[in-house]
Amino acid sequence: MELRITDVAFGGKGVARANGKAAFVPYVIDGETVSASITREHKKFLEAELESIVTASPHRVVLTSDAAAAAFTSTSITNINWP
Repeated sequence: MELRITDVAFGGKGVARANGKAAFVPYVIDGETVSASITREHKKFLEAELESIVTASPHRVVLTSDAAAAAFTSTSITNINWP
């Protein structure tokens, strides 16, 4: 399903709305449109898995060094161009 990320929650997951509930997607940045699949449905929210980024945020940075990419594979905040 295609989701528009509107915010980033505490813990770093992106927030979108789907089926009248908040949907939390890891490894995304607010302002992005992503393709994601719902992995768990709770009473008030959904958890989703990122499939692909349809429209990237202008703040997303592509790591160009293999060493840099290897050092930061466990977190999504390294893909953001911080001011």
